Amino acid sequence: MKSSVVMLTVVLLYSLLCVRTEANIWDLGGQWKVYNVSSSQSIKAWVPGTIYTALSPKVIGEPYYRFNDDLYRWVATANWTYSRQFTATSEMLAMERLQLICDGVDTVSDIYINDRYIGSTKDAFLQYVFDVKDMVVAGENTIDVRLQSPVSYAMNQSANYPYLVPPKCPPEEQHGWCYVNFIRKPQFSFSWDWAPSFPTSGIWRNISIHGYQGIDFRYITIETTKALNYSGWMVNAKVFYELSRSSVDTVVTYSIPNLHCQGKFPLTLKDDAVFFLLTCIVADNVELWWPRGYGAQPLYTLVVEALDTSGTPQAAKIVRFGFRTVDVEQYTPADTHTGLTFSFIVNEIPIFAKGSNWVPADSFQERVTSSYRRRLLQSAADANMNMLRICAVGIYEHDEFYDIADELGLMIFHDIVGFNCAMYPRDPDFLTTVTQEVTHQVRRLQHHPSIVIWSGNNKNELGLALNLYGTNSNFTLYKSDYLSLYIDTIMTVVEREDGTRTFIDSSPNNGARTVQDGWVSQNPNDTLYGTVDHFEYDHDAWDWTVYPVGRFVTEYGLQSWPSLTTLKTASEPQDWNYDSPFCEHRQHSVNGLVKYGKVQRPVKEIRDIIYLTQINQAIALKTYSELLRRRQNEAVNGEGFTMGALFWQLEDIWQAPTWASIEYGGKWKMLHYYAVRFFSDTLISPYIDQSELKVYYIQDFPSVPRKANDSSTNVLNIRVRSWSSFTVQYRVDVPFLRPSQRASSIYNRPLSTILANTNCPSKAYCFLEFGLNENFTTGNWLLLTYPKDTKGLHRASIKIGDPHLNQDGTFTLQLSSTTVAMFVWLDTGVIEGRFSDNGFIMSEPSRDVVFYPWQNVSVVDLKTNLTVTSLANVYE
Repeated sequence: MKSSVVMLTVVLLYSLLCVRTEANIWDLGGQWKVYNVSSSQSIKAWVPGTIYTALSPKVIGEPYYRFNDDLYRWVATANWTYSRQFTATSEMLAMERLQLICDGVDTVSDIYINDRYIGSTKDAFLQYVFDVKDMVVAGENTIDVRLQSPVSYAMNQSANYPYLVPPKCPPEEQHGWCYVNFIRKPQFSFSWDWAPSFPTSGIWRNISIHGYQGIDFRYITIETTKALNYSGWMVNAKVFYELSRSSVDTVVTYSIPNLHCQGKFPLTLKDDAVFFLLTCIVADNVELWWPRGYGAQPLYTLVVEALDTSGTPQAAKIVRFGFRTVDVEQYTPADTHTGLTFSFIVNEIPIFAKGSNWVPADSFQERVTSSYRRRLLQSAADANMNMLRICAVGIYEHDEFYDIADELGLMIFHDIVGFNCAMYPRDPDFLTTVTQEVTHQVRRLQHHPSIVIWSGNNKNELGLALNLYGTNSNFTLYKSDYLSLYIDTIMTVVEREDGTRTFIDSSPNNGARTVQDGWVSQNPNDTLYGTVDHFEYDHDAWDWTVYPVGRFVTEYGLQSWPSLTTLKTASEPQDWNYDSPFCEHRQHSVNGLVKYGKVQRPVKEIRDIIYLTQINQAIALKTYSELLRRRQNEAVNGEGFTMGALFWQLEDIWQAPTWASIEYGGKWKMLHYYAVRFFSDTLISPYIDQSELKVYYIQDFPSVPRKANDSSTNVLNIRVRSWSSFTVQYRVDVPFLRPSQRASSIYNRPLSTILANTNCPSKAYCFLEFGLNENFTTGNWLLLTYPKDTKGLHRASIKIGDPHLNQDGTFTLQLSSTTVAMFVWLDTGVIEGRFSDNGFIMSEPSRDVVFYPWQNVSVVDLKTNLTVTSLANVYE
């Protein structure tokens, strides 16, 4: 009830402020016209939007269809003009100051009002503000945004630079464009190994005219700290403003509803300053914001208003924030006497970060709806994730993204966007633009409790240190460029604007050791420090012994194909062949798809090949993720004390083979279902170490102490099962007290001793199943050989009973099978939703699975679209 009242209060306050201020904002979004400067013919375009969606479907087809990324390359080489008319009312013209505010122009443009030049843009991530009081006339006005080809601009910038800034071009497999490091726009838009090449142009975020009298509020940043010598909290807020004249006398009011924090005071503001401070001490009964799984996510609002001397509102702003502390702890583990840890401490509790890497959900952000954005983030939370990393290759996300992350308890590891896998220029003009961009974005986002760290770039320190782009040709020069951009410029801005979070210059990165090394370490991917990336392409990705164990792993993964249902939305029947030109065209990785031979026997259909690739991906990431969680409080050969596992990547940007666990459109791959299990708050993790069966008990909450006289026990249940029948071959039940550590060994026996008690002629005939207190549904299992080498596995006849519609709108499905079935896969075709479990081993004759629909669906439609398969059933 309390949270409902708080939310209602927030809504009412927000509505009230909108009524007071919205009359001074004239939205210029909606329908514009766009034309190529070499053609007089114009077409309708919607703003926010970009040129490809404006041209589709009348001029071009669906951009993602088949080979259209190649076919429509001409779009990126043209110069485009967006144009519209707007009416200037008497209310607009009466404003003392009138500004055109462009939240996102993509990217290089000159802007005109009534054919009079008002300014230029060259950074898609920067909010541009232009004074237009003298440009706007009563009645009808015309605004033109004249956009330059982004690929031509980038090429010209590179050609005019005094030396090569590598790399010049992406690998040819990506079908991309060159010199993306010379333009401040989303780097993936020129192509990436998981993304198509669509170098967009347009007005991709809001554009509006703001008018105000006296004062206008722009940003509010908030710092919450435990008050010294007091049991409460201190709230320090910076309110950034602009004035329409040199000084303004005002009365400032502020309040945090539901807390004893409010005030009112007179203030004289000067135009030579940019902010004023508010401070409030609140009682110690505030509710803390916690990462998902560790507690609730209460959010508070700060309301700030400026009144003129007559009491009339001049400006108002409201922001949501949370009370929490966050630190990155780095110390030398006593057990190893080497390296440094890297772990997030939230509200004085160490948090093992479980999650993935977020990339833009579409090449064309105007197609990302609020419901789709929320569904993707909810899917992350439903897979027991508590952290997402926004990689530098993407974008600073929509405000709504961070609001949802705040609500769901998803911590955000935030790269400074647009600096990815490359060196970058450092001329004064470029650095000035970057300074303005980072200042704007940090001020915009700083109040969100979900953001827990800033990182300057993705892999650029690694590229420089390891000569990945040929920087050894003049290492001193490129290192100087690196320090000028990330340390002297970006770090300086971040630390000035946000003193509440740790800044690291890059990821992977050696953390505090990198600072010691002068910001460029000899090996930034050192497993004994900071953050680490690892992609296993050279060895058996199902073998846990091949993986390095870093302190905090920010990227790891393996490719798979999306479902045929998803591929069909971008292809034709002649493309549904694994060796087709279409499939080859969609593969953007230089490594290609890692072979899935551990599960492969001859199969014919691409649907079956897709299924095998998803199994291969799911087991590989299950293997590595569980290893990282087992090493939370121990080290082997110095490697361990791991406190973060963020696999690459969460969602797809288009229909193609990638590292994603969620397909374009939102369908969960097998990997995402497995993540629910390997990221669960409590996990039983078995593995074979040479000839020994070892089992770990992993828990996220060891800080809850077990009472000294508590003799209650858990029971580890181990079952040896045969592939040929449902009969349990052997069982072991092991009582144990809940350990005090996050990861603890609770069982260790020779595998041969266990199998000696069974009728299994060899490991190939059996597998192991693990439960906790007789609960096997949320337990684990362990294969003793590769699936293709199993013996006794038969084709299963799996039937699905009529779906039962539950009161909450979900459906219960009862499955029955004639024999043990491996990797049972349920699919609903075009019906959107997810299952409670999928890709499982069916070791009993029947089991129930729940389907959670994301759309209205009848029992008949669900039954019609449901399909089920298992591994033996796809073999010839």
